[in-house]
Amino acid sequence: SRTRAYKDFVSGAPLPVDNCGHGTHVAGIVAGSGLRSNGLYAGIAPDVDIVALRVLDDNCSGNTSDVIDALEWIARHHEIYKIKVVNISLGHAVLESIFSDPFVQAVERLSRKGIAIVTAAGNKGVVDGNSGYGGVGVPCNAPSAICVGSLDTLGTPDLTDDRVAESSSRGPTRFDLLAKPDLVAPGVNIVSLAAIGSRLFVENEHLRVPGASGKPEYFTLSGTSMASPVVAGAAALLLRDNHALSVHALKISLQFTARLLPLTDVLSQGAGALNIPGALTLADAINPNVPRGTNWIQHRLTAGNRDASGNTINWSRRNIYGDRFVRPSYAELHLFRWDDDIVWAYDGIADGIDWANQAGNIVWGNDDNIVWGNGDNIVWGNDDNIVWGNQADDNIVWGNDE
Repeated sequence: SRTRAYKDFVSGAPLPVDNCGHGTHVAGIVAGSGLRSNGLYAGIAPDVDIVALRVLDDNCSGNTSDVIDALEWIARHHEIYKIKVVNISLGHAVLESIFSDPFVQAVERLSRKGIAIVTAAGNKGVVDGNSGYGGVGVPCNAPSAICVGSLDTLGTPDLTDDRVAESSSRGPTRFDLLAKPDLVAPGVNIVSLAAIGSRLFVENEHLRVPGASGKPEYFTLSGTSMASPVVAGAAALLLRDNHALSVHALKISLQFTARLLPLTDVLSQGAGALNIPGALTLADAINPNVPRGTNWIQHRLTAGNRDASGNTINWSRRNIYGDRFVRPSYAELHLFRWDDDIVWAYDGIADGIDWANQAGNIVWGNDDNIVWGNGDNIVWGNDDNIVWGNQADDNIVWGNDE
């Protein structure tokens, strides 16, 4: 009853069908009511409605062209169905720059219409001894996309043992060297709705989970495909509380209030782990209708909060966009939108960035030092030191903590 519309880009079926099982599981993470589990396995935003666009076939694979068609359908129909958040729990390897990739450009066009695009970073992380860096896929490399990596909570309420899942893809993005993911969210052993009879349900009997009836009506999956809808659900909650939030104010709220994971670099965790209570607090304080360049925070805030278990969460106060870090104080300012043409200061110099005569080089100052050198070299300073050297394409040197 909460499915406002359904469109099948694979077989053209008029009624909802999910012979793969992936889409049902993802939708349940966003919006599951928890009815079949007495609320135990409810989604993040159980009151939202769903527009379901099928792009994966019975074998859980699909064509990029079908996904682009689905995004263009949203562009034409988003006002009719009041679509504000799009979750994309799929992707492929980066094959070209963001400036020519049609999938990325479709995401950017949709974002410019005021729709938040939440995407999965991919599962090309630490596998078989490989470092996992540079594995973020398309469309997570789209600058406006909210790119989500996978957090492993180890199944405990203790925040101190949380870590980025080894399988979660890390940045930087291929070709464009953007800092992704934007943040991480729980993505390991996530219980959600099962499409009974689907391929995933039939082939993974060990992953089935019983509902209140005792029958297997749920099952468990892991990956950034599960982490992305957690953030999509959180985005829906923020927009419910503050309808006037722009997509970029939404992204600021999610990043700025995230919880930093210790001994973890920005290419693995982005701004940190999703902190829904903190994000709601910040979003509630934002008045996007004030004039640009003025303070849009309506009242004094403490950069921290407590979660439902009483744990203290200090906000990361990080904002990352493309290849830029933004000084925490700038989160207080009302900015029209994030764009390649925006410099985060009125005097033309952003925090720790020197654009003069650098031929595209960027220097990041303060706590997160980075140097983009002429040959795509990168140096991370202080806590997360990395050197991409000149002697080989992929030389990495880890300093200090690693």
